[in-house]
This record gives sequence, C-alpha cells and structure tokens, in this order.
Amino acid sequence: MADKQHTNSMCSIYARLIRDQITSDSPDEETIVELTEYIERYCQTVGYEPGEVPEHLEEGGYLFDGQ
Repeated sequence: MADKQHTNSMCSIYARLIRDQITSDSPDEETIVELTEYIERYCQTVGYEPGEVPEHLEEGGYLFDGQ
C-alpha cells in the first residue's frame, strides 16, 4: 500500500495494526478481535485534519504533558 498521510491517533494505529494482520499470510484472529474491541472502547470521533495536533494533545495541554 502506498504511503498515505494519516493521523497519529490511537484509532489510526489500531487500523494499521488490524490491516497488517488481515493482509498477513497468517492473520491472528484473536489479535484482530482484541484490536477492534480497543477501538470500540477507546476511540472517539476526532475532527482534526492529518498533521494537526488537537490543543489537549499539545505540549502543556491539560491531558498530555509531553512525557
């Protein structure tokens, strides 16, 4: 797959991990189910363009301290 612009969100990472599993020679169904459950539990709709950093994730933001 061509290198496309993507967000560095948790949901984007889960999607890439799931895609890697599905397209592998020996997909691990248990891992796929586990990752989709993480998405259901933790991912939210984020209205930010790829490359933009939401204020709460910027260094000094109230949810992210940069460490």
